Amino acid sequence: MKKILVLFLLFQSHLLSAQVGESVNFFEGNFNDAVAKAKQDNKLLFIDCFTTWCGPCKWMAANVFTNDTVSKFFNSNFICYKLDMEKGEGLEVAKKYSIKNYPTFLWLDGGGKQIHRSVGSAPVASFMKIANHAIEPKGNLAYLDGQYKAGNTRSELLLAYAYALQAAYDMNCQVVADEYFKKLPSDQLTSATNWKMIVEFTPNINSYIYNTISKSPQPFYDRYGKDSVQHTMDELALKSIQFAAQQKDSVMLENAMSRVKQSSNAEVLSSGAQQELDYYKRNKNTEKYTALASDYVQKYLWTNANALNAVCWTYFMQVNDKTKLKDAEGWIAQSVKLDDKYYNTDTYANILHKMGRDKEAIMMAKHSIEMAKKSGEDFSSTQELLNSMEKKGSAVR
Repeated sequence: MKKILVLFLLFQSHLLSAQVGESVNFFEGNFNDAVAKAKQDNKLLFIDCFTTWCGPCKWMAANVFTNDTVSKFFNSNFICYKLDMEKGEGLEVAKKYSIKNYPTFLWLDGGGKQIHRSVGSAPVASFMKIANHAIEPKGNLAYLDGQYKAGNTRSELLLAYAYALQAAYDMNCQVVADEYFKKLPSDQLTSATNWKMIVEFTPNINSYIYNTISKSPQPFYDRYGKDSVQHTMDELALKSIQFAAQQKDSVMLENAMSRVKQSSNAEVLSSGAQQELDYYKRNKNTEKYTALASDYVQKYLWTNANALNAVCWTYFMQVNDKTKLKDAEGWIAQSVKLDDKYYNTDTYANILHKMGRDKEAIMMAKHSIEMAKKSGEDFSSTQELLNSMEKKGSAVR
């Protein structure tokens, strides 16, 4: 019986090890030792630049670096090294190689020069493609960058360079992609490869390719259908709003929103309106925010309970003008009419309180708490508001 049990346990152990598979072997030692080892073995040094709080870093460690295909390739072709960017040597490495996003993956030569780079988690197939580019003499980022700076602007190189920059999370990929589009004959722009690039790389409405399609859309309509092309152009205009917000470019923002307003898609219009409002909220331009809200709410947000609530909460937090608060009261009432829940009834109670209408605010706060109890949500802040108003009312009496 004991022999059978031992054999069973050995069999289970074998199955478990087969399921776990081989993992990437990471070099033990300091950064300089890792670079020296790469030089000694005539291999590239691969560095997993991580932080302890980074979820995608942990996902890569659990799901990609334990994959047999990845581990065999990396263990054969690279000296592999892990480095926490917020501790010890990691702080200097992060500064030296301008690492600001996690995870970042570096490939360095034996002299410590960056040869290739990628940013962000990736499934096995995509990560293997990136790693293969790293060992291609004419496919890695360092080679492509050198060729481009030397004046090589062949279409094939621009295409490869744009994708390599994109993998490295370098926004110059958009500039290079636009340069690629400019070199192509107009009849080649509609190819499947180029249409995919247009969708991936068009940075904003000021780009060459966006304006080219806007001026002459018919060839794209003929191949991909008018509705599909217009939807893509709408999505690119929305991306322009995000890009403008990142750059704090209010002129581009307004131009992009002007393009969005030409859409016949209600969801696109609503999304654009919310993004533009959010821009002025984050920049604390309350005057511009309220001017837009008074125009946008009934045009684009009237059937969106969450969007209405977001606007009304901003009014509660930042607006003191009674006329404007009266507008917000009407909007939050519409939100509650659409979706009577804790999140918006709490906003309603707060707005009524800010307007000095505590009797109504108390009733709404009590209703809001009942909604929270039904959904199991934390209503402590609403309870505090209610207690405060009831205490004040008792004192007045």
